[in-house]
Amino acid sequence: MLTNCIFFGRKFQCQTGHVICSSCLDKLVKKNECPTCRSSVGNNRNIAIEKVLQSIAVTCKNSEYGCEEKTSLDKIHDHEKKCEHVPCSCPLASCNFLGSSSKLYQHFTAEHSKSVVQFQYDKYFKVSLKAKEKFLGLQEEKDDSVLFVLHNTSEKSGRSLSINCICSKYVRKRYKIRASFGSEYSLKSGAITSSSKRCTDYSSLGNLRRLGRNNNIDHRMEAFEAARAKRSRKINGLADPDVLDCPVCFELLAPSVFQCENGHIACSSCRSRIDQCHSCDLPITIRNRAIEKVIESVKLACINAEYGCNETMSYYQIYDHEETCQHAPCSCPVSDCDFIGSSTQLYQHFTDKHKNRATQFRYNKYFRISFDVNEKFVALQEEKDGSVLYILHNTTEIGYPGKALSISCICSVEMSKRYKIIKGIGCDTTLTMESTTSSLQRFLDIPLRGFLLVPTAYIVSNRLDLEIYIYKDRFPTWL
Repeated sequence: MLTNCIFFGRKFQCQTGHVICSSCLDKLVKKNECPTCRSSVGNNRNIAIEKVLQSIAVTCKNSEYGCEEKTSLDKIHDHEKKCEHVPCSCPLASCNFLGSSSKLYQHFTAEHSKSVVQFQYDKYFKVSLKAKEKFLGLQEEKDDSVLFVLHNTSEKSGRSLSINCICSKYVRKRYKIRASFGSEYSLKSGAITSSSKRCTDYSSLGNLRRLGRNNNIDHRMEAFEAARAKRSRKINGLADPDVLDCPVCFELLAPSVFQCENGHIACSSCRSRIDQCHSCDLPITIRNRAIEKVIESVKLACINAEYGCNETMSYYQIYDHEETCQHAPCSCPVSDCDFIGSSTQLYQHFTDKHKNRATQFRYNKYFRISFDVNEKFVALQEEKDGSVLYILHNTTEIGYPGKALSISCICSVEMSKRYKIIKGIGCDTTLTMESTTSSLQRFLDIPLRGFLLVPTAYIVSNRLDLEIYIYKDRFPTWL
């Protein structure tokens, strides 16, 4: 009798001739009897049947999807586990395409180009989708072995967002999603992609960031500031950087690292939450100082090196640094300008290329400004602070006749300044609003959360004349 696992490993037989594999034999050691005839099963090796099985050449079951592998019967199972031609289905419900992940990539480019966004690893990119769209395809420009899918699912509290890979083999990629809505309100999420052979319509893929229903703008999530599919960094001498990830939570390993007696490791955070090894159930009590030294010896440069950052630090620390890096890229607010650089570089760029569109001012002093009512923004530059570019937003608030005025900072790091906007509307009457700037890395043409609404009736000759005061300190001393 041949069991389902007879094709793999050494083969044994009972005195009657019934064959059993080594794996099943280990399970029958206590009973020591053949499951077919109940006769004694010893260590009678059946080398003849082993040779027969090894001589049988079979093709991969994925041959119709492009796999040309042909190997022995005892090896085909291992090959099929990691075959790069395992069929994947198209995420569009109305499409019946089935093929390897590379063919799916090509199919999506040719047939569904309107439902996909091209991106590059390790770079922020912008996407926009309707609140009712269930997913958006993401294609890395040079990696055609995988199709990424941004899932947008509905929950009671709003929308849930996550990214997974549709691919033939198991792939894990780190990613970040950041959604900004107007003024100071933004949501962030970081996780690791899951892998599947098809698009799954449920919200349990990785760590999700929920977006409340009231956060949609005109029923569109226009303010996806960035969705970053972040692959593991290339490390010299290390073929697979994922070996530096905790196998339990998939986060970067950092000292201290522990292991069980069999050598399975876990980070200190996971060790405090689980009593037994996730692989073999043995206690995790042994400190692994060797892997800690490896982790501490791996140094990486900041991803913002091209924008002026010279920081180099440990592999497990670099991502925390990049969250607050003062050289994070900011884009120029002028619509036909594609400049990207740190906020300091942006300040200098604006001085050199768009000086006629900027107004100079000084902290803790009132200054006047006059501009056409149709201008979407006015840039404000502090004379001595070259690390930030201020933007006076001039937008239309839906449902109200007039202009919504507010101030934000375009800067690499989070920054908040109090400011005051005064609009005179008569001899003895003024409209005044005092608020706090929001921090952005690109210009958003939407009403921010805190704004001064100037009714249309008080706008004379299609011009807005304002008086502005920006405090140097976050909270003035008199508050």
